[in-house]
Parts: sequence; structure tokens; C-alpha cells
Amino acid sequence: MDYETTRRAVLGALVAGGTGALALSPADDLLERFAPFAGQAWNGAERVPDTVESPYGPATVTYDDHHVPHIEADTEQAAYFAVGYAQAADRLFEMDLVRRRMRGSLAAVAGDPVVDSDVFNTRMDFLGAAEASAEAIAGTDTERATEAFADGVNAYIQAGPLPLEFGLLGYQPREWSVVASLLVGVQVSWGLTGSFGTLRQALLRERLDADTYRRRYPAQFDHGYPILRPERVGGAVSGVAGTDASSDARVGEAVDTGFADWLSRFEPPSYLGSNSWLVAGEHTASGSPIVANDMHLSLMAPPVWYEQRVSAGDVDVRGVVFPGIPFVVAGENDHGAWGFTNTGADVMDLYTYETDDARERYRYDGEWRAFDTETRTVEVAGAEDREVTVKKTVHGAFLDREIDGEPRHVGVAWTGLSGTRESQAIHELSRSTGRTDVLEALELFDAPTQNIVYADRQGNTLYWTTGKIPVRRVEGDVVRGDRVFDGSAGEAEWAGFEPYGQSA
Repeated sequence: MDYETTRRAVLGALVAGGTGALALSPADDLLERFAPFAGQAWNGAERVPDTVESPYGPATVTYDDHHVPHIEADTEQAAYFAVGYAQAADRLFEMDLVRRRMRGSLAAVAGDPVVDSDVFNTRMDFLGAAEASAEAIAGTDTERATEAFADGVNAYIQAGPLPLEFGLLGYQPREWSVVASLLVGVQVSWGLTGSFGTLRQALLRERLDADTYRRRYPAQFDHGYPILRPERVGGAVSGVAGTDASSDARVGEAVDTGFADWLSRFEPPSYLGSNSWLVAGEHTASGSPIVANDMHLSLMAPPVWYEQRVSAGDVDVRGVVFPGIPFVVAGENDHGAWGFTNTGADVMDLYTYETDDARERYRYDGEWRAFDTETRTVEVAGAEDREVTVKKTVHGAFLDREIDGEPRHVGVAWTGLSGTRESQAIHELSRSTGRTDVLEALELFDAPTQNIVYADRQGNTLYWTTGKIPVRRVEGDVVRGDRVFDGSAGEAEWAGFEPYGQSA
């Protein structure tokens, strides 16, 4: 088997199933070198010096017996430069795959098997969303720390040696950037809140009478019971009112099961079962509060989480991050501890439109408008590149495709398509000194919607729900988001939402 075929097979196996999938690839003899925490691909500690020098000052890096880097510096920028250096030594290949997947450039190294994924991600313009988030944090300490992190990643790329996977697969990583880290954040948000379930529900309602649909598919949470219930809080829980969603807009004309099945290929898997506990000190033997957090994400090799400790000036924070993101997502500092679970909130809406025959214009607010259109190239290793037309409406991404010769389409509004500041929020959590600071930080947490539990050393506890949740109105009434809306009529638009820009 020639090198190029083997290279793509190995990369395809890694993308599809992690290290374990190599056993099904033509490169099974390489398993020993990829064995987690034992093979050559996992010797990052040997590639990071005890002192990492940077333009921001020196930082010391010490790996403990569990391969957790402990990084100390006088300033945050010096510390996060070293964090970038260490993450690159340990997880650069993983970071690069996530970045490529979300910006639609994975086929440039993996070839034809991942072209459809690249086309979808390009048309959703996740890159544009990350660029909007970069604008949202411009001029903040978070931007400066993330720039230092990117500088550290790039310093490692230049110094090397690169992780084994790059040599095996025959390509070089591109320069890291602030936008690259924010793209990882977009991937996390999509993985926790992206769903085309509304489309499937609309097709079911189209085929079933109303009574049968309500009986077979009642409105309920996937995880059974909400955390806050009337009997627990002593009164009604305010929220979005119910609605008869039988009048989905032009679903039969714009969508069919083939189109829904195609879109479903790009949904993240369901993550069910994350747990968190929060026990006030008055209920514990020690008198101190307890925070316990168990986030259930996909099993993979290397693991989805990366543990680190960062000490810089008055800040000393330890916990887990997603590789490519500088800041601790869930963890503790000298003042408190926190953790997250997913809420399952509906933060994505779908629209249909009246379009012209050429699908170059759509009707909105009583007039014809041209789609915001851009042509991009998806590079494909070993095959012809693909020209992709990216279309957008006032609501967000526009996805269209011919199914059995019939044009199908849907517009997508998703909170993650706007500039979001969750990177700034988790940065501020690491610097928090108590519950008041945490609440102020959570005001910046736009996406994804999460439950947070927190306790501080003063005995204060907190349960909070983060993230922006759309308010949909039809003819003045607040409605659920479990239907496909009429985009041409401006139905259920989100007040203040600016896709690929800065929302109010």
C-alpha cells in the first residue's frame, strides 16, 4: 500500500474514532507508538523545558506524576504563553484537527471522506462566528492572555519536535491564533447545543394528526425532570409558554426526510447524564460546602479534557480545559470551586423562505433580497478542490441542497453564530475571589447554555444557568422554539440578534 493511501487511512481512523480506531486501519503496527500515556506520541513532558522564556517573561513548568503541568509566572501573559507551549507539546495534533474541522479545512489533509463535513462547516461559517467572538473580546485582558497563549503554541511549533502524528501523516500545522482558540469554543458550543431536531419534529407533525402527535411525542426534557420545579421552589417557574406547533411554515415545500437525514449527519452526539452536586455547609459534617462535578462527554484518546494548574501573581487556578483553550473551564482557585453541566436549552431556530427559481434571492419583510453570498474553496487532498457557495440571510446561515432533484432549504439561527464572550467569562472565573465575582463573570457567558454550581471558602453557594436563550414571539405571544418558522414573514425573530456580528 502506498504512503499517501496509508496516510489518509490513518488520519481518517483518527478523526472517526480516536486512537482505538487505528486497529482497523492499515497502520495497526503503529499502535504501540500511539498507546495513551506510554508511546512516543505522549512524551510531551520531555519536550517542555523547566523554564519557558517568552517576550512576557519566564515561566516555570513542572509535570507531576499524573502528567499535569504546573505553570508559574509573575504575570498572566507569561503564564499563558507557557500554557500554550505545554498544550502544544501534549495535544497539538488534537488541537489542529478541531480547528480544521470547524473552519472546513480537514479534507486538505484527510481527503475525500471528510469533504461533506467541511462543506457543511464552511456553509455554517463557524469561522465567521469565531471572528465575531474575537471582536467581542477585543481590548480585554482575555484577548491579551489568549494572544500570549497563541504565541506559546507557535513558539512550540517552531521549536519542535512536532508530535509524532504530523510526521506520520506528512503535513505541517499552521500558525495558531486567537481565532483558532475561539474556534475550539465554537466546537464546544455546537457539540452541546447544535440540533436539527426541530426539523424532524416538523416532519412528524406534517404526517400525523395533532392528537396522535401530542400523545406520541409530548413536550418534555430528554433528561426527565428539570432541576427547578414548582414543588421545589414554592411557586410557579416562569418560562416560555406552550404553543400549537402544527402550522410549521411551508415545511412540505422546503424540507423532506432526505434533507433532514442529510442535516442530521452533522449534528453532535447526544450527551446525557452529566451530574453535579452542591451541598451547603450546614448539611455537611465539616461545616464546609461541597461541590462535585462529573461532565459526561465522549470517550476518546487522547481524552477530551486537559488538566493544568496556572499560578500567576495572585491567581492560582487548577482544573480542566478543552485543548486549544487557555483557561480552566471547570476547577478551583484559592477562593472557590465550580463545575458545569449542559442545560439542554433550545438555542437554535430554523426558518423557511419564499425563494426565486434560481435561489439567488429570498423574500423578507415584503421585498426580495439577495442572499449574502460568498464563494469559498474547500481543499481536498488527492482529489479536486470543491467550490462552496456560502449563503446567509438576516437570520443566519442558509443551507440548501437538491434531494431527488427537488430543491430543499432551511435557514439557521443559532446563538453560537454571534460574537460570544464565554472565553472572557471562564477567564474571569479563574480570577474570582468569591460569589459576587462569579456572578459578574457569568453575565459574560453567552454560549453555550450551562448549569453552574459554585461554592466559596466563605461558605457561599450558587446554582445558576448561563447563556443567552432566545425569546420568540408570534403575533405578540411568546412561543416555544419547537417548530419551523416563516422566515419571509419575520416570524419569531430574536430581538437584538446579529448573526456573525455583535448581538445586543
